[in-house]
Amino acid sequence: MGCGENDKELNTSVWLKFETAADDCDRVVTLKCTVCSRFRERLQPMRNYRPGFIEGMSNVRTSTFKDHADTDMHKYTMVLLKKAQSSGPREYAPIARALGQSSMDAASTTKIKRKFETAYVIAKEKLAFAKMKPICELEERHGADLGSEYQNDKACATFIKFIAREQQDILLKSLQQSKFFNLKADASTDAGNEEVKVFLVLHFDPFSTDGKVCVRNTFFDIRHLSSGTAQGLFDSLKRVVEYMKLDKWRTKMIGFGCDGTNANFAQDGLRGLLTCEMPWVFVFWCLSHRLELSVKDALKPTLFATVEELLLRFTIYMKSHPRSVASWKASSVS
Repeated sequence: MGCGENDKELNTSVWLKFETAADDCDRVVTLKCTVCSRFRERLQPMRNYRPGFIEGMSNVRTSTFKDHADTDMHKYTMVLLKKAQSSGPREYAPIARALGQSSMDAASTTKIKRKFETAYVIAKEKLAFAKMKPICELEERHGADLGSEYQNDKACATFIKFIAREQQDILLKSLQQSKFFNLKADASTDAGNEEVKVFLVLHFDPFSTDGKVCVRNTFFDIRHLSSGTAQGLFDSLKRVVEYMKLDKWRTKMIGFGCDGTNANFAQDGLRGLLTCEMPWVFVFWCLSHRLELSVKDALKPTLFATVEELLLRFTIYMKSHPRSVASWKASSVS
């Protein structure tokens, strides 16, 4: 199989495991990827998830594990492995290593800081990462010296990743100092129209500088769901707090807010699973959701239902027929 060459190229000694036949120790019968197996739960929500190298691949040709090494899911788990093995970002990111170098002069540090700020604005304004280069070019036209490195979309993604990690560390430190906290969750969709769960955390900020009680409602994490069942929601919740490495979260969590779907509030739903493991947790139906449904039900017998249906159909029609917008505007003017 050319193990020496393949190990140098694909680092197979880290992740490739093989099993031999019971009657012939020199005959390989199964190939497995130990890294993908380790992060299986993180891979399952992915669109291109393939369990072959997790459960065991009977096709033991060299091309089989080479193809696996080139898949998105394997590349993703190798990044997760590096993060898990490192004590800090400097160990696996060239940009972070550059910032940590003591020999870095003030001018170089200023250039990197400006790129961090640019990447932050791109993320905050929900712009494409590809905008990093033209924005840097614009700043250079205005006299800013940014250097020639780290101006592409990949560098932008790396900057944003470490800004996010810094924000996570700040939040984690605050939660570790807090005596209790409350989680809230709601469903949304990602760019591929796949369902995700957005988690927020409500907690008392112990680092308030004005001496007053400061309550913060902060973005916690976003997760793809392995399934829309109560167990899938519960597993997603546990993966979130475990990923954040939050100590003693079961004893600190006192509440959980969500909408009133059956998966959340049925007897065998998420509420039942939570209270079974943590009887003190108060699971509450989001007040905004309840108010919306109450108002909608109250206005059903009135003309409001007809007006709502008319506006909804009109909006869908205008989005589906953008050319009609001009004619509508012309009609309103005339």
